[in-house]
Amino acid sequence: MKKIKLKFLIFIFLASSFFISRPALAAPSDVLTVAGNKFMLNGAPIILSGVAMGDPHDRIVNYQRSSQADYFAIKNDWQANVVRLSVHPGVFLKDWVRGKKILEDEAAVARANGLIVIIDWHVIGRPDGWYKEANPADKKQYYSYNSDFNLARQFWQYTSEKFKDDRGIIFELWNEPVNQDSSLSWPDIKPYLSELVELIRQTNSQNVILAPGVYWSYDLRGIKADPLSGDNIAYSWHVYNNGSSLNREDALDGLNQIYPVFITEWGSNNEKDFGYSEKSGQNVYGYLESVKNLIVKKELSYTAWCWHSSWKPTMFESGWLSLNSYGSLVKDFLNYPGKVKERLLIDEQKRKALADAAAKPAEKKTEPATISLSGEFKLRLKDYLNYGADANSSKFNKKERQAILANFVAAFGHEPANENEWQDLIRINNGYWPSKVSQTAEAKAAENFKKIFKRAPDLSVSGDKHAIKILAYGIRQRDGSRSIGKERAAINRFKKIFKRAPKSEEDWNFMRAIAYGGVKN
Repeated sequence: MKKIKLKFLIFIFLASSFFISRPALAAPSDVLTVAGNKFMLNGAPIILSGVAMGDPHDRIVNYQRSSQADYFAIKNDWQANVVRLSVHPGVFLKDWVRGKKILEDEAAVARANGLIVIIDWHVIGRPDGWYKEANPADKKQYYSYNSDFNLARQFWQYTSEKFKDDRGIIFELWNEPVNQDSSLSWPDIKPYLSELVELIRQTNSQNVILAPGVYWSYDLRGIKADPLSGDNIAYSWHVYNNGSSLNREDALDGLNQIYPVFITEWGSNNEKDFGYSEKSGQNVYGYLESVKNLIVKKELSYTAWCWHSSWKPTMFESGWLSLNSYGSLVKDFLNYPGKVKERLLIDEQKRKALADAAAKPAEKKTEPATISLSGEFKLRLKDYLNYGADANSSKFNKKERQAILANFVAAFGHEPANENEWQDLIRINNGYWPSKVSQTAEAKAAENFKKIFKRAPDLSVSGDKHAIKILAYGIRQRDGSRSIGKERAAINRFKKIFKRAPKSEEDWNFMRAIAYGGVKN
């Protein structure tokens, strides 16, 4: 009996030691605060930029997303520093035991990946309002976005208690206060929001709180003159192309000069909202470019909506297999926020040159000065070759990046000379097809395809088409997706075909086409 008891005690000790010593998936020790009109992270000013994830319950239950893979990519590939998790009142009502665990797990994984987290009570409607006015048959509005204020009280009681020890988590009180006739104003909702702030602070939580305006969180008028009381309070803003007669400057109402303003939603899948052009000396921006300009000019924090393949505006094609145009735009903006600032500086130089020319006497007929972009792209290429342009390209060495640029020049006859060509270079570097097509390069690739695979390519077959793209443009594999085994086998096959080892850059494109093209003989 003593031996059995001793063995049992040893087992208990070892087991308890194991569980005590296991590394916890703990959040980084961040302290986010508000000082004036800035967010401060551990005492230093920070602009938070990232993506809205939608409802974590939906991500896990309906789409079985890999949280670790998503948050790792958002932090390291997209270069974001914040994500927004939106909890529907319908989840709170229907499946809160599981919903609570999912929210806690998602927040923990995001925080472990070094991301600030916004928890958003994803309600639509004025407090104690719309859910009573809505038709119960409209289940999406009546149930999913239920604006019963008592539900909000219960949710924030739990949330503030649960997450008060992690100051890297932000509480967004109310998604979109609105009613059917859009007649709300700030004084109508302030008492409700003040009550939620007080409830949260009574739990000893000092987490940063985001409070909305009205009209789908677009209209912030009235807040500046009568703000919420307390510390660590900022304001959320939704900036969609909503057709409101209220322009953005009037809607913002100068609030960003006094408190931090966080654009927690913006985005579009509408093709007319993309683009930038110059007409008659005037800059013409699509909606999405204009929001990027707004963010950069006013140094606002933001999360773009939405990291999803169904919740619109979506960043992914159906099935989460690839980014759509909007997703690519957001990723590009997160990786290169300085590009917008550079372009705005050039735009300002153009505007000044045009104004100066217009101010000169008419008889001189002075032509408006123009600003060349060639210097900008030369500087970008220099930085790209020396350091890389994003998280993926920086993991290649300089020689490899030089080879990627050489492939681009061979295909298109020149170095990238405009924004689209620059993005194509980065796409090639990161494993994607360029948007521009070189008929000459692809015709040559088709001949090389025959040398390797002993037949003509069938461009209706995805593997053949991808191999052609690799041969034409030298498309690389993303870091982490290379297979040494595939490459060894491809080198051996190259040797059998050409009776020598690969030497030139074209040879190595042959090897990549064999290894990664997906051609089926």
